[in-house]
Amino acid sequence: MGDLLGKLIPLALGVAVSPIPLLAELIMLTTEKAVKNAMLLLVGWVGVMAAIGLGGLLILGDVELGGIAGSGGHVDDVANIVVGLVLLILAAVRYFQLRKGTARGQGVSRLLNFCDGMKPVSAIMLGVLTVVLNPKNILVTLSAVGLILTSEPGFGHSLVALAVFVALATSLLAAPVTLYLVAPHRSSSILSRWKKWLLEHNQEVIVYLLVVLGLLLAGTGLWGLLG
Repeated sequence: MGDLLGKLIPLALGVAVSPIPLLAELIMLTTEKAVKNAMLLLVGWVGVMAAIGLGGLLILGDVELGGIAGSGGHVDDVANIVVGLVLLILAAVRYFQLRKGTARGQGVSRLLNFCDGMKPVSAIMLGVLTVVLNPKNILVTLSAVGLILTSEPGFGHSLVALAVFVALATSLLAAPVTLYLVAPHRSSSILSRWKKWLLEHNQEVIVYLLVVLGLLLAGTGLWGLLG
């Protein structure tokens, strides 16, 4: 179990570093319904992450990935390579968009307007959409599910591993809300600096993250195939 959790940590952190929902939350914390909307965004995020993970465990578990991988099929290794390559392709697309200037600021102004005066239901939906509309989050979560299944820890331990993965994947998004609740007055300048930096660099962060995750998953898959 400890081995499995160790392998899940980098994947969870890869999901946690998601600039767009983090930026949305930082914007929310400067509005009238700061904590309420930010917490509801977290609810939407956690709910859909848990749903994808649990659905993956139930559906992919029926395919018996652990048994296939154990018999020399290397299904998990091939899946990691495919997901890694897809993430690298997405990184390349983002990079060339940045070079052409078509990605910078894309959607950020709409996000700013959307978060200002947001209703509670919209905050939940934003949390959901920042997961389901982001290929990186879905692919990495499914890779984590595949890793859990091929480790064959049993269903109970699988749920524990999934819960740890979702908690770690939510940790960075939960940090601004926690800081705001603990020190509402002193946190203002800190959160403003984070927001300013993300507004300027969110696209670069996404490109670097896609490259790191792509190389990590593709390398892990190749190591499993050749090892």
